[in-house]
Amino acid sequence: MPKTTKAHFKMYKKSIKKWMGKYKITGWWVYYEHKDIDGDGAGYSADYRRRGVTFFLDTNWTDDPVLTKSILDRSARHEVIHLLIDPLYALATARFINMGIFERLEVYYAPLKE
Repeated sequence: MPKTTKAHFKMYKKSIKKWMGKYKITGWWVYYEHKDIDGDGAGYSADYRRRGVTFFLDTNWTDDPVLTKSILDRSARHEVIHLLIDPLYALATARFINMGIFERLEVYYAPLKE
């Protein structure tokens, strides 16, 4: 199980910024943490209402025996896509919805219309 280094973390942050730009995710407070997250490789935690997100890179990488720039980039893209589609997933799986939910989604996805 390889350990992630400061250089890996720097590459991961750069990839997050790249993918957020490509998917036109703007207007967010973005934070990064390099810490032990129980072997998950990478992850994120978001507050959609306040538009804040923290991306995590695990210090213990368990998914691949060798950690490359390509693997970090793919992992960053994966987490950014989660940020993008999780509100839609929540809506699709909700048993009941109301106009308030639609209004929040409209505000969230408005920058993508531009």
